[in-house]
Amino acid sequence: MSGELKVIAGLNLGQREKIVLLKVGDKQLLVGVTPHTISTLHVLDESIQVSESDTTGYQLFATKLKNAMNKERNKS
Repeated sequence: MSGELKVIAGLNLGQREKIVLLKVGDKQLLVGVTPHTISTLHVLDESIQVSESDTTGYQLFATKLKNAMNKERNKS
């Protein structure tokens, strides 16, 4: 791991809850964030490609996330 930690994108789910896509080294993690806890929801096998302009469009991120999660489920 290179020690790199970067927030790639996020999606608000409520007033104080959100999911965040993080890059940690060469891996991507989906985490849930609430006022009291941060939980790893999923470690992605394949990275979701998000450009700088995508991070401002929550709907685009949500669509990419949904597609990636469906792809993961279909592998099982």
